[in-house]
Formats: sequence, structure tokens, C-alpha cells
Amino acid sequence: MAGEDGVKRVAIIGAGWSGLQILQSLRERGMSAQIFEKLDLIGGTWTPALSYHSLNLHSPRYMASVFVHGKPFPFKQSDRDYLNGKAPAAEMHEYLNDFARTQQLLPHIALSSAVVAIEYSSSTRTAMLRVQKTASAPATHGPFDLVVFASVSGKPSLPPLDGAFGGALLHSSELRKPLLDEVVAKKKKVVVLGAGKSGCDMVSALRQHGHRNCVLLWAVWPRLGLFLAWLTGYMVMPVRSFRNLHWNASKFHFGSLNREQAADLREVEAVQAEPARLCREGIVLKSGELLACDVIICATGYDTGFADVQLVKDGKKFVIDDKEPLLHHALVPTFPCLMFSHSALFHVGPARGVTQSAYISYVLNELTVDERAVRQAQKYMCKQSVNRHFVYGDHFVDSFVLHLVDLIWAGILPVSSFVAFAFNFFVFSIYEPMWLNVGKHKVVKETQKSMLECL
Repeated sequence: MAGEDGVKRVAIIGAGWSGLQILQSLRERGMSAQIFEKLDLIGGTWTPALSYHSLNLHSPRYMASVFVHGKPFPFKQSDRDYLNGKAPAAEMHEYLNDFARTQQLLPHIALSSAVVAIEYSSSTRTAMLRVQKTASAPATHGPFDLVVFASVSGKPSLPPLDGAFGGALLHSSELRKPLLDEVVAKKKKVVVLGAGKSGCDMVSALRQHGHRNCVLLWAVWPRLGLFLAWLTGYMVMPVRSFRNLHWNASKFHFGSLNREQAADLREVEAVQAEPARLCREGIVLKSGELLACDVIICATGYDTGFADVQLVKDGKKFVIDDKEPLLHHALVPTFPCLMFSHSALFHVGPARGVTQSAYISYVLNELTVDERAVRQAQKYMCKQSVNRHFVYGDHFVDSFVLHLVDLIWAGILPVSSFVAFAFNFFVFSIYEPMWLNVGKHKVVKETQKSMLECL
């Protein structure tokens, strides 16, 4: 159902880089879109409220570009060494603000506006939002033809460990300079729980401040998919040895760690074991061993925050299971006004918002959601979560590969698009949106042009 002017209306929940890119790309398509953001600033993870001490991009700058009409929005510098580097949180926050301001997105963003409920009507096939502004009663907004939940790191996730710890227990997102200084000054023993990107950042921050009394605890064995992805860097090195490129595996490690950070990790005590419970002195492992410490930093990722949103369908409370099969890993077949941006992971970074805008166009103008769509979603190999991005799961690369296979099998993602994307990225360090078989996508010519220029 379009508005009186015939334009489809889209609500976007979250003003991180995904939400901002989707907003920009939908406006380029002539669609009406509005963002609702619970914080008082745009930028998501990169806002001061959510960025921990020493937070940097997990990838080089060029992989974090937002796009305007198929072209990357420029960073402050354009030389290759700068674009190959990793930006600190404050720089990324400034970059996203510059993007929103110059593209005139701010009038379409409602800040300090937490969406507390989505109400769907089957008869009109539209949704109304109940939005809680600071210190005011919830207000109703809509109708919207589609609601895109674009939050990835909406809520810090702590491990469900029983017991009471006598020291300081915190999530990695809570590490700030004063606490870091206190830990270093008092030489407190720290256990970092989790060896993902944020766990490595915690170790690196401690080491770079002269702290040596630290243990890195992780519980998952490396998987074949991650090993192969890491190995890919070495496979393409002979092709790329004449250029100083990001995917050189001797310089970066799967786009997350540079040489200095990797050196910090080699110097820290690492324990691979399953934590069982907390006790006053520290963490008790399943083997019965005690890891005594003064501080536990849980680098255990985030939930999307979707669990805090109430759903109503035709006047009745509606519940979506965490493992609800999503059509094309994006759309809820039983609640078809709702799409999840975090699970529609065509690729990482803001660029996926461009691709997702093509998918949104397809949903609003071509797709019919029926029982057949429900059955199709149930057959997918990748089992995504509506409450947690699979980058925070145990088998990220495996899930990503299965996700792409599902989309190719469903006819959404052409094989040629993925091959062109992989060729550009692994060989030429060009990171651009993939094009789809559906929707009115404008990126295909730009991508092909980039390939020809590099060749």
C-alpha cells in the first residue's frame, strides 16, 4: 500500500552505517524512508556511547565506504596507504556524520526515538510503529509498507554463567580510559573472555598501555571455513605481490588484525577451554581448573536488540522465534512487513545497504509472500538468528558461505555477481556492492567499470 502520492514508505530501525546506507539508497530510488534511532546521535557502534577504548575499524577504510549513486563517499584522504589503514571510532563517527549531513539525510532521521512495537495489519498489508521518545508517552507513526530492522550491535551480550564474581565483571563495550588506567596502575589480573575481534582489541589495548598480567580465554576450535578464508590471503599473494594491498595475509589477518595487534596476541597467555561458572576468585573451567583474576572482560559480542520490540498482528500479540526461517534470510514470511538487515548479509560493511535497497525494491514491487515462500525459507541450509548477527556466532564463515549458497539457489544472487565481487576484492582490493537478479539495481555498471579499469 503506497501513500497518497503513490510512493512506498519504509521505516528503518537503527541509524548505524547500515541504516544510513539503506536510507540513502532508497531515496536514490525515489522511495520515502525514515530512520528511528534510540540514541541521540547517528553512527551506531561508532558513537561515543557504544565505542570502547581503542575501537578501530575491523577492516581497511575502503571496505567501510558508504555509497552515493554507486560511488564511494570520500574519506578525508584518497591515497592507497590511507585507505588500507583502519580508522579509529571517532573518525568513523565523523565520516558517517559528514555523509548524513552532505546527503541531507538528517531531516529523515528521528533521534532519541526507540521503537517499542510494530503493529501489522493483514488487510492493509502495512505497519504502524509505536515510538518512545525520551520522557514522553509512546507515539504512533505510519503507515509503512515495510519495516527494516537495521540494528546489529544493539545490546551487549554477556555469557550465561552462574555464580558470583568478587571482582569487576564488564562487557568489552564498557572499557573506557579511566578503567583501563586503573587496571594498569594497580596491576590487576585480567581475563578476557572471547577471542573475536573485540577480545583481541582488549588484549591489544592492555598490552599497549604496558599491562602484562592478562589471559585470553576462548572456547571454540577454529573451523575449516575460517581456515580456508585465512588461507585465501596466501593464495592470492603471488598475483598481488607488486602492490601494497590489504588482503596480503602477512600484513592483515582476515581483515581484523594488523601486524602490531598480532604481535600483542603472541605475547599473551592464551587458554582454550570452556568456562563453567563464576566464583568469587574468578572463572571455574569445565575441567575444574580455576582462572583467578581481578577483572573479567566479556568480549562476547552483541544481540541485535530485537527482543525488546513487541510485535502485534491484526490486534493480537505475535512472537517470532529466534531461529524463524526468513525468506531470503531477510523477510519474515508470517509477518511480511518486517525485514532484518543484519541477516541479509550479502557482504559486510555499509555496501550491503546498497544491495539491500535493491532487495527492498523487489519486496515492495514484485514479491508475493505466500505458503510457498514459507516452505522455501524452511529449506535453507543457513540457520540465521533474528536476535544475533552470525558474525558473533561460533561459525561465522561457514554460515556466510551457506547464506550465499541459499541466495544463489533461490535465484536472488547471480553467480556472476558473486564471482565479480570476489575477484575485485581478493585480487584488486575493490569493495563494491553486489548486484542482484531482482530489484532495480544501479551498481552493476559501476562494478564492471571498476574491474575494467583495474585490468
